[in-house]
Parts: sequence; C-alpha cells; structure tokens
Amino acid sequence: MTTIYNDSFYDLQSKESFESALIVLTKLRELLAENIELSSVVDFGCGVGSWLAAAKQVSFETVLGTDGDYVSRDKLMISKHEFIANDLSKPSSIALPLEKCDLALTLEVAEHLPEDAADDFVTKITSMSDLILFSAAIPYQGGHGHVNENWLEYWEDKFKSNGYVAVDLLRPMLWNNKKVCWWYRQNLIVFIKIDKLSCLPTGTPINLPLSIIHPEQYLLAVHREKTSRNFSLKQDISYLSAFNDKDEVEPQSYGKEYSYTESESKVIDTIEDLEAYAEQEGDAVLLDALAPIKHKTFDLNAFKASISPSHNSPDFLCVGAQKSGTTWLYEVLKQQKGIWMPPLKELNFFNQLTFESNSAYSGVWRREAALKRLHQATKNPKVDEQWLDFLFHLCKKNVDLDWYSNIFKRCPAGKLSGEITPEYMMLPIEGIQAIKAMNANMKIIMVLRNPIDRIESHLKMIKSRCVDLSDEVLAAVAEQKSVVYRSEYTELLKNWCSVFDRKNIFIISFDTIEKEPTCLIKELGTFLNTKVELDSRLLNRKIHKSNNSDLSHLVDLKGRDMIGFENIDFDI
Repeated sequence: MTTIYNDSFYDLQSKESFESALIVLTKLRELLAENIELSSVVDFGCGVGSWLAAAKQVSFETVLGTDGDYVSRDKLMISKHEFIANDLSKPSSIALPLEKCDLALTLEVAEHLPEDAADDFVTKITSMSDLILFSAAIPYQGGHGHVNENWLEYWEDKFKSNGYVAVDLLRPMLWNNKKVCWWYRQNLIVFIKIDKLSCLPTGTPINLPLSIIHPEQYLLAVHREKTSRNFSLKQDISYLSAFNDKDEVEPQSYGKEYSYTESESKVIDTIEDLEAYAEQEGDAVLLDALAPIKHKTFDLNAFKASISPSHNSPDFLCVGAQKSGTTWLYEVLKQQKGIWMPPLKELNFFNQLTFESNSAYSGVWRREAALKRLHQATKNPKVDEQWLDFLFHLCKKNVDLDWYSNIFKRCPAGKLSGEITPEYMMLPIEGIQAIKAMNANMKIIMVLRNPIDRIESHLKMIKSRCVDLSDEVLAAVAEQKSVVYRSEYTELLKNWCSVFDRKNIFIISFDTIEKEPTCLIKELGTFLNTKVELDSRLLNRKIHKSNNSDLSHLVDLKGRDMIGFENIDFDI
C-alpha cells in the first residue's frame, strides 16, 4: 500500500474511530464474553491504533496492530511495541509475533488492497483468530485510495472458503446510533469459525442479506451527484435523524422524483442539438459554454462618478480560473476568523456590468444560485430574520453599485472581506478598471491550471450535465471561444497587470493546491496580511470530484504554446 493518509487525516480518524470502537467493542463483549474468551486482539490496518486503544478501555489485555510503515509512530494511540509495520498488500509476507488472538479486526481496510491480494489477506486474518470483526467499503462508497470496493457477499465467499460463517451480530443494534460512524453501521459483520457457532447468543441472525445501504451512505451519494436537490446534505441528515430520535418531525417535500431512462436516451451529436437541449433545460453551464462573448457598452466614467465614500467594497477578489480549485479556496477562506465571505460564492457583479445577459461570462446564474440558497433557509423554521433579509437581497434580479456595497457593509469590523467569482478573470479592461475605482488597494488572487487539464475538467462538468453527448460534440465544445478564452492566460494576465500592480496580484498554480496546500495557505495569509489556517477536513478533500474518464484527447491546443501557462511567474 502507498501512503494515502497524512497526519491531519489520522487526527480526525482517531476521534471518529475511537468513539465508534468503544461502543462496538462494548456491545461485542456484552454479547460474547460469557462464551468466548476476549482478552487479546489483533488489528490489520490499525492506522494510529484507535480501535486498539478502545479495546484496552473495555478490558482487552493484549493488543497488537499492524499497518504500513508510513504510519507516524508519534501519532500512535497504543505503545510503539504494540505496533508492527507490514505491507498489507503482500499478505503472505505479513509477520506478527503472536500465533493467534481471541479477536481479529480489519475495518475499512480491505478495499485499499489490490484485488489479487484479497484471497491471501482473508487467509492471513483467519489464521490469527476464530472470531473476526470485518468491514469494507461497498461499490461506489467512495474514500481515499480505494482500489477494491466490493459487496460483502464477495468477502463472505472468501471467508467461507476458510471455514467461516458471516453473522449479522452488531448492525441491528448499531443502525441508528449516531455516535458510530455510518460506514461501520453499514458494513460491520462478524465472521466466526463454523465450529464456534454454538458460542453465539441464541437467535443470532445468520444467512441474512449482507450488503445493505445505510441511509447516510445513500444521502452522501446523492449529494455527490451534479443533480438538482431541494435540501443540503446537512438538512437531509437532520431530517433523517429526527425520525430515528423520535422527535416531532416537520415534513419535508422532496418533490418530483429523479428520472433515469438510459434505454430511451438519444445521443446528442451536433452542437445545434446541444444548444437546443441547453435552452430546453435552461442549463446555465451549457448555455455559457456555447454562448458568444458579447460586451456591453459600459460607461466607466459614470460608474466612477457614482462611487461615494459610503460605498463598501471587498478587500480582495479571487477572479478564477474556473475549474482550478476556487470552490476549495472559498471553503478555506470562509472558515477563517479574520475573514468574511458572502454566503454566495459567486456574486458576478462586475461581469453583469460589462457583458450582455446572453453573453458568455454574464453571470446571470447568480440569481438562480441565490434563490436555491434562500429556498434551503426557508425550510428551517428557526431561521434568523436578518439572515433571510440578506438572502432576499442576494436574490435581486437587477443589481447596481448600492446592491454590491450593501453586501460588504455586513462584514464585521476588524475582518477582511472577499469575494470569489471566476468569471471576473475574463473582464474587459473597463471592468477591471471599475474594480480598481472601487478599491485602489484591492488584492487579486488568481488560481491557474494547466490549460489542457482545465479544459478537460470543464468538459467533464459539461458531460455531467448532458451524459448523452458524443465525443465529437465535446471536441467541438472544447474549441468554443468562451471555453478556450478562459485559458488564454497571456492575454488575461496582460489585462489585469495593465490595471493593477503585480505586487497586488497573487498567482497560484492548481498543482500547489493539490501537492502543497499547507505551504500555499501560509503564503496566502502573508499576501492578505492576516492569519489563514487550513482545516484538516479540507486538507484531504478532493478538489474536483469528477469521474476518471480521460477526455484530454478532445483538447487540441497545438500551436498555442500552452496559452502562456508555461511562462507564468507563480507566487508559490
């Protein structure tokens, strides 16, 4: 196995796993301790040893954990002599000082091992104990470094070959326990050697369906998809929990069901067909990719004259580029104590001043996004009235300088305010000058990505909105001016640097977000002159959760010299 987790991941994992382990192992002891000795335990894939630390608390006397050599010994929750480094992807070479234990654990580990190691891994575990606590990620569960997500029946066959029976001993009593992580509640199975079945409590369920989906897994999967939903993931889980907690439930209407009609789908194989589909669906992402670039007549002098000292403006802007990690950056910045960000990521104010409403980059989708945010808030009967007023303000159709200023008037004293709108990157000179007119000291953040990768990610987003697109149409979309111009870095940077001093522009490479996020955040704090910290939950979050299909062959940038990307002077 390769190193797929870092220290921050283990910090979070320790707390979640330890709390789950205390409950699970206590239940296991209550059910089995009368008939089965439970004093020693071995954990395959123990991480920092959170389950073993919990085992000690519930009276296991001997614990032993094994995992890759990459696990930091300083993070261990068990003694260093209780940890043995092994390469779990090579089960036959796993060496342990104990011959056998009362209990063996392997929890959300097997999916990380290659499929050709699965049989040997099960054989190795069964050689260590007659009683095994097992869980592994099911297909499409998702996570870090999963290479063999599979149904529990797949694993059952392998244990059966070694003389073990699957027993659904714990899940029924853990199913609604929110203190136990949902992946354990969904996947946790006991395997017991067949000649030990008589040691189980009377009535223990055997030969029941193993692969079942926990509602929280279902909700997480739904919210990973790029489909329209009425509620946030947090709201959906809270609604589910209210039933489980026997609370008084305010009904939520989920509206029209999802429709999936693959057999009736028609491949869209012309740009004209795609335009018709985009118009029919009112899909802003598709319409923007296909629209021409049309500038408004913008009176910069009149705009400057309308600015008064009472108008508020942000201290910094992130202006793109699209599909380069700006959403991740927004999540980071809005968690900072010294920074205030609007509840809507993309305000699209300056592009609405300078682009026609039917142009690419017009930002007309801002109102739709704001209305969805408002809709979510109205589902909460305890929502603050001032918060609702603010959301109503964001939903206004026609916007002006007063509208924009009113947003940043809400920034608490002593905090920096900022906004992230990727479409600002493509502003004409007059639009950039309007920004400087509002705040001559404005700091500008740009996140730029290799043009081929950026356009490929853009195509994947488009494909997710219209799955029946042919490769020919996608290739044509990749050549649309509105798509390519987002990566014309030489011209775009020239425009911005003609208005703002280079020292006011912080340029970040997308690769740095992926490879050196901690270093990046430190440098960003220096640029903004405020403390910026990186939450461990964002440190490990995948920046773009898209499918793994390769569309790079559809992007042809020959003769464009990577559109100026290779010559950019990055700050990091």
